Amino acid sequence: MPVYTQNDRQYLVMICLPFCIALNSLSHAAPATVPTQQASVIKPLLSYPQPDTQLGEKLYPQEALYAQNIADALKNVIRQRDGHAIARRDVHPKAHGCVKAEFQVLDQLPITLAQGLFVDGQKLLEDNANPSAQDFILINHPVFFVNDPKRYLSLTRAINGNLLNKLMIPFALGFKGSKIAIQSTRSKIANPVQTRYWSMTAYQWGNGATRNAVKYSVRPCSARQDAIPSHPAPNYLRNALKQSLSKADVCMEFLVQPRTSSALSVEDAMTEWKESNAPFYKVATLTIPRQEFDNPAQNQFCENLAFSPWHALPAHKPLGVSNRLRKVVYAQISQFRQQLNHVAAP
Repeated sequence: MPVYTQNDRQYLVMICLPFCIALNSLSHAAPATVPTQQASVIKPLLSYPQPDTQLGEKLYPQEALYAQNIADALKNVIRQRDGHAIARRDVHPKAHGCVKAEFQVLDQLPITLAQGLFVDGQKLLEDNANPSAQDFILINHPVFFVNDPKRYLSLTRAINGNLLNKLMIPFALGFKGSKIAIQSTRSKIANPVQTRYWSMTAYQWGNGATRNAVKYSVRPCSARQDAIPSHPAPNYLRNALKQSLSKADVCMEFLVQPRTSSALSVEDAMTEWKESNAPFYKVATLTIPRQEFDNPAQNQFCENLAFSPWHALPAHKPLGVSNRLRKVVYAQISQFRQQLNHVAAP
């Protein structure tokens, strides 16, 4: 099994719409296309995560059942939308690009920050499909618009229903959720590498009795901000990324935000942990070298990739209801897409 060290580490960065960024280790080989005569049966429900009560986790009633129902609803979305074409991701289906990058952990981090991936010699959590993956999934908004599994299921069904169902979306989200959804979807940027990203959800930091909870963030090293085109083309973000990487390397900082009080809930992804109460600390540098990435082979590789916050070291276990749901939903949706597209898992 590969070992992470504090040396440069090659990563793949996937940037998709709306402005989501995912970092994935590149120590595995590119996937091979596997034609099949018949799709195999979906695997049974994964073991549902057990709550870490020390860090404040608490299960919702029938949470595992809601996770399965949400996964089933999203499979229907993909089946209806892409039944006779390439099965794309259920959300964030449009990729701006997959690029190779180097992830370098800072030297001499204090012991409170040198945990898991950010300390020399730690090995990755086993995963049959991708045994060497450590994924960080972030979006360009600090909070999520739903916490309750029941609301999430209602939202999924409303979005993909008829006009009357869609009119029920604000009721499914509630006032706070609707406000967050509007704020996040109205966000506009000129270049994917000139904006800041957040994990929204919390993650374990370290192991044992001294473990804590953190959130992640990635921000540009430079304050440069290009202007948004007055008449942006459909792929202007991909073009901006191509233009940036045709000229020079791009530098971004990877930050962690340790929880400073139990009042900062790991279950509530709808409430921001204010930096005035819980500062972020830089722990690594992400360097995206100058490169050409927009080619058929790279784009196909990108399309076949599957990301999950559960591709993680035990020291970085995902926390909270949103992440627990994602363990089931992401795994089943990825497997479902691979079967529809007749490809092997990367």
